[in-house]
Amino acid sequence: MTRVLIMLAVVALLRCGGGQQKETYAEGVIRRNKQARDTGSDLNIRNIQKAIDDYRNDNDAYPAGNDYTVLTPALTPTYIVVLPERDSWGRRYRYECDGRSYRLSSNGQDGLPHTPDDIVVTGSS
Repeated sequence: MTRVLIMLAVVALLRCGGGQQKETYAEGVIRRNKQARDTGSDLNIRNIQKAIDDYRNDNDAYPAGNDYTVLTPALTPTYIVVLPERDSWGRRYRYECDGRSYRLSSNGQDGLPHTPDDIVVTGSS
């Protein structure tokens, strides 16, 4: 009888996730929405990075300037058809270039620069 009770307890624990709390429907929607935004911004920033690197290959220099707006005339339409102006959270991308290297970034979900959720790519010659 004791063995049966132990087996039932083990089965019950396994079926309910071993004591782990299940996420609610709303939590699941929020998590999936965040993942989609992260993925969208990450894909955009990778496409912009490719356009910047292609520009450098053709011009032996990165687009000069420390403002994202310098990229539009430099990259469109030759290297990228449409240059995304904002990340998935509606904030402007940031671009900094010293001529030899660049840093392209999104402030991420929290909107603050230089925090762990930032999406950052760099390049150097």
